[in-house]
Amino acid sequence: MAELSMRDPSGSGKAVPLANFDIVNSSHDCLGGGGAFATAQDFMTLLKAVLSEDKKLLQPNSYRELFAPQLNVESRQGLQKLLDEDEEMNCLYGMNVPMFGRKSWSLGGLISMDDYNGYMSKNTMLWGGMPNIIWVSLRSV
Repeated sequence: MAELSMRDPSGSGKAVPLANFDIVNSSHDCLGGGGAFATAQDFMTLLKAVLSEDKKLLQPNSYRELFAPQLNVESRQGLQKLLDEDEEMNCLYGMNVPMFGRKSWSLGGLISMDDYNGYMSKNTMLWGGMPNIIWVSLRSV
């Protein structure tokens, strides 16, 4: 696995190793989003397959399900309340969808339920993870 780096605290502008970073936060159990490891090339191959709906990876119905909002009304309201009321949680999980914009969750990530002209379209799916890997996809529905 590639080493993680950070900016040199001395202000030199150079990258230095991020010592003692524990990507699984000392977990011994499965945790969502923390169990997939791949090379950058393999990750890009996976993203390309998802974005092009490659039938070698999933069937068309599976792609529709991957991008479909999965939360019921109560769960959607709970997610919305959490992200609306806690700026830190919105920063971590809101994926740059405007704070009071309607959101849901799909099997592939957060879904913007509103259109933001010139910024983000309705049904945009966003996913992010360690270490600041973020991808965004708009699938025509």
